[in-house]
Amino acid sequence: MEKRKLDMSLGNPLHPFRSVARYAFQQAAKDLNIYRFLNRGHSDPEVRAAYISISDHFTARGIKPPGWSGLSFGHFTMTGGGTTEGYNLLIKFLAEDVADHNKRSKRDIKPAILMPVPTYGFFMDPAERTGIKPITFERNLKKGGHVTRAELIAAVKKAHEDGYRIVAYFDSNPNNPLGTIRGERETKELAEVFIALREHYRQKDGKELSDRMWDGPASRVRIIDDMVYDGLEYGDKKAFGFAQIPELFDDTFTLAGPSKAGLVSIRGGVIIGHDRDISDIERMRMESNYFPARPTLAALEAFYSVEDSFVAAREKHMNRMNRDHRFNGLFMKALINGIDTLKEATEEDKRKIINTYARLEKCPKAQAQEELQRKIKGIKVITKPEAGFFHLVDFSALRGGTYQSPRHHWKDKAVFKDHFSLVDILSLSQNIGSCSAAWMGMGKESLITRATYAIPLEDILEYTKRLRAAAQMIKAPSKKACCTASDNAPTL
Repeated sequence: MEKRKLDMSLGNPLHPFRSVARYAFQQAAKDLNIYRFLNRGHSDPEVRAAYISISDHFTARGIKPPGWSGLSFGHFTMTGGGTTEGYNLLIKFLAEDVADHNKRSKRDIKPAILMPVPTYGFFMDPAERTGIKPITFERNLKKGGHVTRAELIAAVKKAHEDGYRIVAYFDSNPNNPLGTIRGERETKELAEVFIALREHYRQKDGKELSDRMWDGPASRVRIIDDMVYDGLEYGDKKAFGFAQIPELFDDTFTLAGPSKAGLVSIRGGVIIGHDRDISDIERMRMESNYFPARPTLAALEAFYSVEDSFVAAREKHMNRMNRDHRFNGLFMKALINGIDTLKEATEEDKRKIINTYARLEKCPKAQAQEELQRKIKGIKVITKPEAGFFHLVDFSALRGGTYQSPRHHWKDKAVFKDHFSLVDILSLSQNIGSCSAAWMGMGKESLITRATYAIPLEDILEYTKRLRAAAQMIKAPSKKACCTASDNAPTL
């Protein structure tokens, strides 16, 4: 009998935000027959309510134009397709500006977007299709995956050597897939590089352009700061946005929305940026869908509201979800790495993990504790998330081993060495869906996958059982292969 599909690639949060959803649909039911053009909320009190909530929330969050008392309605717009629609609008916006500039100036600028990896794979192809080259550089996973100033500078120099001009930089904070949080110091260190790069391009354009300076949206590096996981932090540490730095507000597009807080199907998104850019982007959005759906607007209003009743509901929901996400992540890691390796777990966490395992497996606690000490040979969780609901699972220690490929009907052994062998072992033999390292921008030779833990505990247990079965299918690699496989995997 075929095993049921376990799709570990999904980006669904663990719990729906029902109270916001109820409010949204109750409000929308009153007037679904009416067009609701945004128009910055000038003529429509229902739309204005969403603008007020978003403005108040991000003003309190510290994301506002320098010298302004708050985030004005002209500095953001809303989407009905989440941050995905927002990102695609921004990429199109920049690509069109480069194409227009090249045509007018008779230059041949090759635009590129810098993306530290691993990253969210769906955002690579849209850039490529519009002619903006995604240029990736690897985070140092041994040091938690944070991007350093030196790594960013090296990536910029390499892009210039290859003939590219950087028009954008994309990252998420808190990060998908690592769950790390980029704080104030790290953000400001990277900001220094972008500010210097802005001046470098200004001087370069001044020398090369005889008629007039290029001042379009892609003439300087635009930071696309995806903060859709903002609020999903486990502790007190908060993400710090590039738009919180006064010198970079005008160059930053901040993406946000309530999807990862349990409102995925509402598809609400927010784009924050310079008011001139937002005006152009809003016109682009109107050409495809007029305005976000009425339930979406009401959900954005409720989710971002600073009124006491909405704040209390949000805090209750988010505290519960973040607590459950954190525990599920610890439970998965204990099952794979062994409970004794969990330095981030408290003694109370470990007792709860043991009790949970004993309940699910219907065994004594002493037996549960003993079984939780068993690692899965050759497979390791290499992340210690501070937010979100993903782990990176590393199979590199199995590199060079041999196995019978489920795709093949002959007896020749296949070598476990790349993305395709992972597909064999996980998808075909164990019916596990995963996000591969190749999808995350790390190359087809990497043996790392992203796995969600925002799923029932029973499914986490079943996933790790299948991982153990997958590891047993692979005949141990040579000693030499074992020693060179995990050069980039951190020791936790």
